[in-house]
Amino acid sequence: ETFERAIVSERKRSQKTMISIIGGIVLVLATLGYTFRDKIVPEKEIVKILPGKDTTIIQTFSPEVIARENVDKVVFIEFGYKLIHTATGDDVYHRYTVQKNKETGKNELIALYIEVQPGVIEPFLGLKKDVEYGAPIAMSGATATGFIVDENGFILTNRHVAAAWQSYYSFPREASKGLLYRNVGGEWKIAGVVNAPYNWVPSESKFFGQKPLSGKILEGQNTYMDVTFAKTDLRTPAKVVRVSNTHDVAMIKIDLPGTLTPVKLRESEEGIAQGQKIVIMGYPGLSPDVAVAKISNDFANRQTQYLTVPDPTVTDGTIGKIIHGSSNVNREQNVDAYYSMIGDYYQLTASETGAGNSGGPVFDKDGEVIGIFSASKTSSEGARVTFAIPIKYGLELMHSQRVIR
Repeated sequence: ETFERAIVSERKRSQKTMISIIGGIVLVLATLGYTFRDKIVPEKEIVKILPGKDTTIIQTFSPEVIARENVDKVVFIEFGYKLIHTATGDDVYHRYTVQKNKETGKNELIALYIEVQPGVIEPFLGLKKDVEYGAPIAMSGATATGFIVDENGFILTNRHVAAAWQSYYSFPREASKGLLYRNVGGEWKIAGVVNAPYNWVPSESKFFGQKPLSGKILEGQNTYMDVTFAKTDLRTPAKVVRVSNTHDVAMIKIDLPGTLTPVKLRESEEGIAQGQKIVIMGYPGLSPDVAVAKISNDFANRQTQYLTVPDPTVTDGTIGKIIHGSSNVNREQNVDAYYSMIGDYYQLTASETGAGNSGGPVFDKDGEVIGIFSASKTSSEGARVTFAIPIKYGLELMHSQRVIR
């Protein structure tokens, strides 16, 4: 009996030990199972959609990716032009005269202007060979941006880049003021000092000398237009292919062997809205230049060349406002017509861009070009907004469209 109790007691102790071991194993497994629960049984994501509520998909926006994919498609443009007289081919000059400064007693050059009609002022123009004192109507050392739109080398940019004589002329500082000629009773007389006109377009001149113009007497001519790809130093001459007659857009072309990779163009304006994110790429003049020294191996020209290597600047922002050039009006509210003070533009919040960015692409979040950077406006307080032209005006230059039936 004692032996049997001992056996029973031993069995009970063995059972307790076994139960303790099994319990320990279960505890360890439970701990491991909880620790690695996500790998063993993936957690299910439960999404509740409330009735009557719109679901919003958050879309990614990466200026870094857009810049990386388009850096080789955004080109640097250097250009200059002069105004010529088509009948003779001679350069057109702005006439100056010599006038004694009353304070210093020294003779100074002063620009001459002419009133072509009441309130409308133009520079007093003449042929180079006939002008004793003056300055050419010309531009040099200008830079801008463009972007590849076709594998054959077609590039979109601004009209004020490809045909600058069709846009407002910027008078040199010495011509900011001048003497005004006015026709009084059939006789031209000096009528005082005036400021240079801010809105004179060379190709739209009404007078040449003291006579009204008719026909295409004055025309611009690019003295040079070179295109350089990002991070390279070799210039390629470009030629003007098409110039828009409705907006500040033009198409130029370079000829290179092989094919080029164009940007993606957004064919439709549908879905473009105020507040959407955008990316601008270009070559603003305020951005520091990078240059390289190239040693010539030409025995006939051993001079070392110092060349600027363009590297585009990337600026992000939003569409602050969509300004329509024309729009349907609500005639029920007695609105008869709609008029935009500046034309058809996207107003942007990217204020860090500037001169040199003209003609650059404006990308949407998907990396498609929706606009062409064109202009900026600064208030007297220093506030600044920028503008881009809808890409539809660039697409018009890439196709032939009938304007009448």
